[in-house]
Amino acid sequence: RWGADFFLNCAADLDDGQCTFYAQVGQGAEEHCSGDGPQACKHDHGYWGRPEDYYRDHPYASQRQTFAIDASHPGTEIWAGASAALAAAAVLLRDT
Repeated sequence: RWGADFFLNCAADLDDGQCTFYAQVGQGAEEHCSGDGPQACKHDHGYWGRPEDYYRDHPYASQRQTFAIDASHPGTEIWAGASAALAAAAVLLRDT
């Protein structure tokens, strides 16, 4: 149930036909991380601490991005995966 709720909360503006789906928050790649310790990495994987302290302790937290798909930024494979998960959850969670 929680996974289905998560996907439903990722979708915005469903009523006006301009649907936006937030597919990724942050940047998880470890590419371009220097060897000067974990804090030198500008990506989310460069921070190894409590999530509650992320914005206080990680020097690059202000550069964190949100990636969304919509009519001008398509992402069919992301929509398909979320749709399949929601369909499976509907079958699993329906009242019989």
